[in-house]
Amino acid sequence: MFPEESIRISENYRGEQVFERNKCIGCGLCAKVCPNRAIEMVGVMEGSKKKRYPQIDMGKCCFCGLCQDVCPSGAIELTRKLPVSTPDPSSLIKMPCNMKAET
Repeated sequence: MFPEESIRISENYRGEQVFERNKCIGCGLCAKVCPNRAIEMVGVMEGSKKKRYPQIDMGKCCFCGLCQDVCPSGAIELTRKLPVSTPDPSSLIKMPCNMKAET
């Protein structure tokens, strides 16, 4: 029936991450706990200061949810959104500089 009808996604499904930069404190726990090393802390210039934020490689992610569980500020959450399929692996890297801070 696809693409006219899609499968029903479970309430417990762990999909693509949402990162809220304004909540992130830059502690790096998400990167430390990631079993696949899909998260790397990178420096981003904000004004005259350089802050550290997670860069997420969805191509490496196993969607275990440990990053969400360990985040003390709730900056990373897994959604029910299905990961994107693409022939370009670099398009699966979520850069913190491209993720706008919520106000």
